This record gives sequence, structure tokens and C-alpha cells, in this order.
Amino acid sequence: MASSDDPGICGGSAPAIMHRGPDGEGWLTGTRVYARDVVEALDRVGSEAEVARELGLSEHQVRVALEWDDRHTNR
Repeated sequence: MASSDDPGICGGSAPAIMHRGPDGEGWLTGTRVYARDVVEALDRVGSEAEVARELGLSEHQVRVALEWDDRHTNR
């Protein structure tokens, strides 16, 4: 059985984050926003709700990007 960390494993729905580019950066599917963009915006504005407004995302997408970044980077 596949791990829940596998991309695309979530009740059969499309993955929310895809790996893109040579470094495999996390990119929010259906947007032009990378997970690192969300992290940088959060560092700047300090609120998930404000990040969502600034980047044109839902708060759920912001949380998904932050979780993905937490699991896949060494910060």
C-alpha cells in the first residue's frame, strides 16, 4: 500500500503539490505558486490568511504548501 506521503495519494484526487524543475521544488497544482513563495510570504506578513489574500490562494492551499515545505526542506 502507498504511503500518504506519496504525491497523488489522497482519496483519488489530483495531488495538491507537484515536483517541478531540476531541483524538484514543490509547486501548487493549478497555480503559478511554489511552496517556497508561500514560506517567504509568511515570513514577511506573518499570517496564513494574509498570505492567501496576497498570493490569490485559499487558506487550505497555504497550509498544504507550508506542510509540504516542512516535510521536504532542511530548514
